[in-house]
Amino acid sequence: MTSSPKVSVIIPVYNVSSFLARLWDRICDQTLGGVEWIFVDDGSTDDSLTVLEQFRSKASDVKVISQPNCGQGVSRNAGIHVASGEYIGFLDPDDMFSGSMFSELYAEAQRLDLDVCVCSYNYIDSATGKTLSRRTHWESGTYKGLVGRAFDWRDISDELFFNQRTCWNKIYRRQWLLDHDITFSEDRMYEDSLFYFLAMYHARRIGFIDKRLYNYQVARAGACSARPELALSFGNVSEKVWREFNKRGVDGAYQGRFLRYVLVRAVNLRERLTSRNAREFDRSIRAFFRTVEEGGLPVRSALISPTLRTLGLFGRLYRLQRRLVRRTRYLVSKLSRLPYWVKRLSGRTPLLPKPEEGQRIQERYEQVKVRLAYRQSICPSPIRVGFLVRESDKWTSSRLFEVMEQDPCFEPLIVLSVHRSVTNTAQAFHRTTMDDNAAFFEARGFTCVEAFDAESNGFHDLRSFSLDLLFYDQPYGLPAMHRPENVASSMLTAYIPYGYGIYLFDETMQLTPSFLSCLWAVYLETDEFLADWDRSGLPAGPQYEFTGYPKMDDFRGGPFPSHGADEHRMTVIYAPHHSVDKGHPYPLATFQWSGRWMLEYARRRPDVDWVFKPHPKLRHALITSGLMTPDEVDRYFASWEELPGSKVLSGGDYFDEFRHSDVMVTDCGSFLVEYLFTGKPLVRLVNGGAGHLSGFAQRFMEYHYEAESIAQAQSCLDSLLCGDDRFGREERLKLVGSGAVSASERVRESLARTFSPAGSDA
Repeated sequence: MTSSPKVSVIIPVYNVSSFLARLWDRICDQTLGGVEWIFVDDGSTDDSLTVLEQFRSKASDVKVISQPNCGQGVSRNAGIHVASGEYIGFLDPDDMFSGSMFSELYAEAQRLDLDVCVCSYNYIDSATGKTLSRRTHWESGTYKGLVGRAFDWRDISDELFFNQRTCWNKIYRRQWLLDHDITFSEDRMYEDSLFYFLAMYHARRIGFIDKRLYNYQVARAGACSARPELALSFGNVSEKVWREFNKRGVDGAYQGRFLRYVLVRAVNLRERLTSRNAREFDRSIRAFFRTVEEGGLPVRSALISPTLRTLGLFGRLYRLQRRLVRRTRYLVSKLSRLPYWVKRLSGRTPLLPKPEEGQRIQERYEQVKVRLAYRQSICPSPIRVGFLVRESDKWTSSRLFEVMEQDPCFEPLIVLSVHRSVTNTAQAFHRTTMDDNAAFFEARGFTCVEAFDAESNGFHDLRSFSLDLLFYDQPYGLPAMHRPENVASSMLTAYIPYGYGIYLFDETMQLTPSFLSCLWAVYLETDEFLADWDRSGLPAGPQYEFTGYPKMDDFRGGPFPSHGADEHRMTVIYAPHHSVDKGHPYPLATFQWSGRWMLEYARRRPDVDWVFKPHPKLRHALITSGLMTPDEVDRYFASWEELPGSKVLSGGDYFDEFRHSDVMVTDCGSFLVEYLFTGKPLVRLVNGGAGHLSGFAQRFMEYHYEAESIAQAQSCLDSLLCGDDRFGREERLKLVGSGAVSASERVRESLARTFSPAGSDA
């Protein structure tokens, strides 16, 4: 006896034959067994039906229904009538979805005994195929707090009506749909609105998976969302939904929220219409509210048109005000950078604060320490430590964060923000940056707060987070309100250089006196490690402690084996810097002569596994400098991914690749030292204008290789890939050493002494 399907998936089809082969491939990739696929051909005039019949001949779990053209609502209803699965799902044939989508939705529905199970989704630009950085309403804080448990419409009443009213990111219990007679409207526009509002009202057990398992294409040609008549049908569809509510006796609170939704949605739709269409639209909305008024609710339908016009005017004024604020902030940010660039062009380093100002800043820190000591004596509580992060790629303190989490004396948290220089870019870029950084830290279970609002393009006051101590991630791109001298009255400030670039060159922006002199503490590499480093550039003011570099604690316990997954193949990391612009103050990059050649060399060496680890700013820099067009950059990055056994690596998690690689090729400063901890050979690509190496850097570069041309780079790689490394692992590891106590522990112990009663008294 054949068991019933777990899920019946209904797919309406109309003239989409060009998408069906791709859809079939995705169906074959599904990880859930026992799925029934129901295709409803809605009178297609191309060869869609022929392709569907071919699908049916290939698999017994495929059903095909053919009908005259009636619209998606009728097509989906036809699929519901013949479905036999425990749950029902819906797809649009030109969208894409994860291979595990129905498996994960069904597993969660089974675990929580759900009527409806929902997942999040991506927006895909149909013209470019790129994922848009738009967050869905399902990813709001309300829904994230409901992950893992069942809820109903009362738990999400404020968000429910402003979600995208779709059916394709959900599965529904089939018998529950039949019991409540939940079907789609036969209208050709907004056909899923009735289904959505009824389903969400009748569902007593809704669940949410916080994963983007569906890819929804936007602005595709011919899609209903691109038609102007969509707005004109809104009033008629809303009236049908309202009449159905009255027939079913829907709860008054649910009806009230629906009325609010109609009014807000009507204001937004009206702004997109011409004057002639707007009058027709007003008539349909008045008719809807007249129906509501006739039902006994105190609504003045005659006032609807002026209300819509007034609310629309306020909306336009609000958006204009936001644009003016963003533009003003952009201009102010540019003007604030003018003194810096005047000093840079004149060859002068940034000026130190006046001695009396530096002294006042340090006095403020002492006052903060006194207040903390008094608080701890009256009411002991954990020291609240914030780590300000703008770029997760430059994150250095995972182990330190974990060490503090384990110490009851500290309460660490991540404070997410963006680089000031990008605040004039698109809102979507800010949201993507914040989301990417949040995902990086949430994957580690670190507590995060946001110090930048992508919607308003504004920074939050750091004092609002009640911090006792703030660690900066880098000296650059700080808004005035986040600079150390402007928070010194409220919290202590500290800095751990985000890389070894601070020690490598005679001049470096990380030694900016105007930043370092305003800090309370700076934690540097070990004193013995920096024996040849010139410290004369360190300004007076903060306390300097030599604790080691917390980021490199992950390399304690080496040495590490070479080779990746295949012990017979070598692995090479290519890590190019971003400073390709001719006006960059520290031009380390050699991409101008090495970038394309490295790719060609990799193609000639299929016996080697390659890891392409570009600087996070490289893509943008290649475009703005004119070295490549956006299409050329995309093709270049894609070419690395297409190499056999190769990968493109992004983000701050690259130490595993370091451990299992054999050779690195780079012009990045920090990697020159970080890779030393593996004991493996490195080829430094040299830009003659990069500046002089410090004595410290010259000492350890004796154990690496340098190349100033393609011929030298090829010679080095050919020798190293043949196993001819004239330096040994042991010689390199001697340079970095390994103390008994980790750097993170040293920093924690130093802070513990400061915040202990004895340390405070001292």
